[in-house]
Amino acid sequence: MAISKLFPYYFYKNLFSKEEINKFTDKIKTKVMEEAKDIPSDSAKKTASVKAIDGRGLPEVAKIMTHIFNANTLNFGYHLYAYQGIFFHYNIYDEATQGEYSWHVDGDATNLVSTSKLTSIINLSLNPYEGGDFFINPFGKPMPVPELKDPGSLVIFPSYTLHQVTPVTKGSRATGAFWTEGPRFI
Repeated sequence: MAISKLFPYYFYKNLFSKEEINKFTDKIKTKVMEEAKDIPSDSAKKTASVKAIDGRGLPEVAKIMTHIFNANTLNFGYHLYAYQGIFFHYNIYDEATQGEYSWHVDGDATNLVSTSKLTSIINLSLNPYEGGDFFINPFGKPMPVPELKDPGSLVIFPSYTLHQVTPVTKGSRATGAFWTEGPRFI
């Protein structure tokens, strides 16, 4: 597993092998929270199948969270609340719906106590796909994040960073999305 830092995001290449991804996605399918609903950004177009997942007891989630907190220590330095990531989203962007999520930021500006500090996305796709490229826009110019194309790779970035997923044109793109929170920025 290669570890790399590239401000304004941090990534871990091949955090999971394809075999580990397959086992993890099998577990994910048994942990769907049917009553939970995705609430996409108001101004964004999102055409993905999204399932809220109860990640309690999954060692893969613990591994992901350990790496997120490590990336925060090494690259971001935010004050984060203790262990999180119990609940996350499993997203499927499919060619049939031209799955995409247009430019948006994560977080809830109305929460007076805490704020989302880091967004983390892991590629859980087992097969290659076309389109579905991930971009961030931290400085007013779109920046591709090619590392997220690699199955099992994890990308971490500040939640307030504008980001998007372009339409999937062939195949299917599967990801897990995690958010870590901390006290509001002052």
